[in-house]
Amino acid sequence: MANPHRRRLSFTLVAIVLTLIAVAPSDASTFSPGDGLIGSVSAGRGWFTGKYGTYLEGAGAFGADLSHPLPFAALPLLFECGFAALNGSMKESGSSRFVVYSLHAGVLGYYPLHRRLYPFAGIVIQESYMKLTASRIDESERAFKPGAGVRAGFFLPITSSIGLRAFFDYRYTPLSHDSLESRTLGIAATARLPFGDMAWARSGRDSPAYDTMRSKERAEFLVSRGIERLEKGDADGAEESFRQAVDIDPDNRKAASMLAEIDAARAAYALAKSLIKEMRYYEAIPQLERSLSLNADAGRELSEIRSMLAADLPALEKSGIAAYETHRYDECIAIMKRIRLIDPNNRTVQLYLPRAEGRQRAIERLR
Repeated sequence: MANPHRRRLSFTLVAIVLTLIAVAPSDASTFSPGDGLIGSVSAGRGWFTGKYGTYLEGAGAFGADLSHPLPFAALPLLFECGFAALNGSMKESGSSRFVVYSLHAGVLGYYPLHRRLYPFAGIVIQESYMKLTASRIDESERAFKPGAGVRAGFFLPITSSIGLRAFFDYRYTPLSHDSLESRTLGIAATARLPFGDMAWARSGRDSPAYDTMRSKERAEFLVSRGIERLEKGDADGAEESFRQAVDIDPDNRKAASMLAEIDAARAAYALAKSLIKEMRYYEAIPQLERSLSLNADAGRELSEIRSMLAADLPALEKSGIAAYETHRYDECIAIMKRIRLIDPNNRTVQLYLPRAEGRQRAIERLR
């Protein structure tokens, strides 16, 4: 059965992530993990596993970290260093304590999955000071041990200078006769520090590789924002975001594709309006369908046209069935497709159109 503390903490972290994504204003200014020097202070819950996990209770965890983008890397990578502590007790004696203090450093990679959600993962090395205090015999043991581990989680910016970070840590420390393994779930308050543009990093920040990485990251952020605006029906705002993404990163295929879709949808709606004016309703319907995702008026006009043409359905169904029964399959197919424009879920079309198309293909193969 899952540890109740671990399960409760996992649910809490997930709830925080989802709440921040849902309620955060879409136009709020934020920052990314690659925006200079970022500091964080964390708290959470840790568990010892493996052989020593049978003797040790779960432990309170806390720590602090500093991260900064690698100045000469073309990829979104961070150098991170920090301090962490696990303070647990022995299962057989709650007054006996086992404490681990660690200094760690490593490299993390991150990705702008959402304007407020940056998954990250990486590897760390550490040097740990361990202290076991046995209260029953009034003795303590101390040791320094190297180790390594992995860190993964999500970075969630809230404003232009503060955010949160939910994370999972796994640490492995070899001991004389076995190994000590620990897992930690935690959450950290993060802040972009005002002295983040460190002198040693400026030359890297001015490098073409760094500029390219930041441009691509910003473009991905704008594409995500554009898609969100499009889903909310703000086609103009979406187009603005996609155009900004292309200006920053001309090779961004997603932004270019979305701009092409917007242009095509607008052209289709303009053509539909022209066809409606000429009362060529059957030709206008496909054009309205192509512009539905970008134009609320297209949906209203499409419903009106289909309601108006619904009176033609009985006669069309009768003509289409007659054409099928007299082996005029081309004519049947054309009529059924016209019916489908009025009623996409028409049962007569679902029955006769595939049959007519199958018969027509069979005839063509025999010619």
